[in-house]
Amino acid sequence: MKLRKITAFAMTIVMTGLCCVNAFAVNLKVDGTTANLTHSPQNAENYWLVEGGELAALLGLKSVWSPDRKTLTIADGTAKTAVFTAGRKSYEVNNIAKTMPLAAIETINGLYVPVRVVCETFEAKILWDGIAQNILITTPLKNADAIVARYSDDGAKGATKYEDALKRALEINSDIKNLSDNIEYMQKQRTELVDMQPTDVYVTAETRQISDTNFSAWLRQINALESEISNKEYNERLTKGMSEYLMRNAIIQIKLNEIDISVLSENVSLAENNLKNVTLKNSVGMASDADVKTARTNVDKLKTSLSALQLTARDNKLALNKLLDYPADTNLIIPLTPAYSELPKSINDYIRIKTSEDPQIKKLEATLENAEYALNVTWDTVTDYELEKIKNQNAVNQAARNLSDAKTNLSKNIESAYNDLNKLLENQNGLTVDLAKAHEDLSNATASYQAGFSTVYEVNGAKLSVLRAETEIAKNIYNYSNLYFAFQNPYLLQ
Repeated sequence: MKLRKITAFAMTIVMTGLCCVNAFAVNLKVDGTTANLTHSPQNAENYWLVEGGELAALLGLKSVWSPDRKTLTIADGTAKTAVFTAGRKSYEVNNIAKTMPLAAIETINGLYVPVRVVCETFEAKILWDGIAQNILITTPLKNADAIVARYSDDGAKGATKYEDALKRALEINSDIKNLSDNIEYMQKQRTELVDMQPTDVYVTAETRQISDTNFSAWLRQINALESEISNKEYNERLTKGMSEYLMRNAIIQIKLNEIDISVLSENVSLAENNLKNVTLKNSVGMASDADVKTARTNVDKLKTSLSALQLTARDNKLALNKLLDYPADTNLIIPLTPAYSELPKSINDYIRIKTSEDPQIKKLEATLENAEYALNVTWDTVTDYELEKIKNQNAVNQAARNLSDAKTNLSKNIESAYNDLNKLLENQNGLTVDLAKAHEDLSNATASYQAGFSTVYEVNGAKLSVLRAETEIAKNIYNYSNLYFAFQNPYLLQ
């Protein structure tokens, strides 16, 4: 009876073409994160296969299984659709027929498809780590979010919400308090000036000149105060925007420090292990004293760099605590999730919109309007009329030039930031390639080590290269997010 059961099981394996030997020990890692698969990867004809629906979900793709047609459709939702059919090597990508090295295999768990075929169809990199028995997949865009998630403070114990931190920053900002006090003072001044309106009754030409001079000055004072009061909204936007930018920048700088420290710490550890190995070789005559000295010097230099970076991180944390009025020794954690936010399709339209609503431009427009008003209320009956008119005309000209220059500079700053953001997006693509290459080098180093041609040190060095490539991706998206915030608020661009 037992023999029949074993024979039946063996026949099932042969008929499906799947080999379950060591399948349970194989992990699938997507963008560095081990996938929690419901059904284990299987091997057939030396190719790894995974249930197509699960694989699609891990790659951020959509899938539909048609039991009647025995087809699995996988799509990225926009440009590409692939259709796999049970028992067939042929498959279609956007209705174009292609051929796989082996057929898709239907089981009770679903349709198993070759991992490499699906990955390459949707432009994901795939590598095999023979030592760790891992299938390594790097997606073209999603990997940045996955890598950043590892450095995220979301859910950290004792973390302060970003919104709460910003509220505190605005509440303690003395510039905002001073702005409110100044507005209150100017409103009181305006009330007093209204009560002091000069009389327009005069008897002689001389008294008329004095009366008109006083009235003209009074009108200008009233208009200037009203202009300042109306600028309150713009001043508040400028002050609050700068306050939030300083806080965001401090948070991001701290996070970038942490990322760099993680890489440098691993570098120090690798160098220390190398020093131990070189010292051991030196004791048996396989390495010179100069080799030991070089290895020790490398360790010392890396430790010095690490200490300097840790001091920088400490200073940035102190600056954030000071900005939010916390004690210097507070371990402040403020989660901030960066993202590659979409850029406007038309930069010219974006510049036009941002210029029309920019608070600094609004203030300069108000200054020009006030100067023009002062010129218009300069009557020929006032004292020193010609001199007063020249002075007011100069004020108008200067205000107009300041406004024109500000618009030009704002336009240049927005365009420059737009170009820099696009460069960071392009850089992300290059960094993704670098990460795939680092994974490939790690896979090669691992295989070489298994064959006896490489050392553990070389394998660990390849692992460090993967970590370094991952952190460069994380740093790139943080830098993008920081610049994008200023791009949305162009008055912060310098």
